Amino acid sequence: FMHGVPEPATRLRAVLEQTAAHQAGLLGGDKVLAVNGKQVSGWSEMSWEVMQAVVKQMPLAQLQVERSGQPQTVQLDTSKLTMRDLERDFMGKLGLEMARSPAVLDQVPASGQAALAGMHVGDRVIEVDGRKLTDSLDLIEIVRAAPGKVLLLSGLGADGQPFSRKVQVASEGGIGRIQVGFAPPEMVLVQQNLPNAVWKSVERSWNLSALTLKMFGKMITGEASL
Repeated sequence: FMHGVPEPATRLRAVLEQTAAHQAGLLGGDKVLAVNGKQVSGWSEMSWEVMQAVVKQMPLAQLQVERSGQPQTVQLDTSKLTMRDLERDFMGKLGLEMARSPAVLDQVPASGQAALAGMHVGDRVIEVDGRKLTDSLDLIEIVRAAPGKVLLLSGLGADGQPFSRKVQVASEGGIGRIQVGFAPPEMVLVQQNLPNAVWKSVERSWNLSALTLKMFGKMITGEASL
């Protein structure tokens, strides 16, 4: 009996400079295949194995990646992460972010700000006020930070023709909205037979308990605090 769970793939978003991922030579579009010799299929598995490297105080995590169809091996410096970082976005701190879908409109409600500006499903936004976008997350962050403002969205329409449209950004609780939706990131079906799924669950529960005990030990010695 196989048990499958859909989750984001291990493909990386554009890597920011001055991060451990950038220093390791990782690039946006790389797909992580294994961490320290353990095969990973989804983002949660990848995050778990990177976390294990930190818990085990391994200064480097070896990542096997696929780049343009070719295998690559890189050494990711995890030495600057602390146990406390594991309670936060430690993957982001390393410069590892999952790839998002392009800024192609997947949903455009008729009553929304984007529709009122003349935008349609299938339109691809390439620039906002002259700033080039990496993906849909870039557009989301720009819009959320601009409640009440007018943004100039430029790109290619669903018909293949270029467009430039001024969109009035609505404000909902101080957050900008233009009422559009995007396709989800690349997803994979992580499959395991039932015994392996149960064993992994037990293993992760045990390791999380050990992590908690380590944290309490560091609190006692003054290395961490609540």
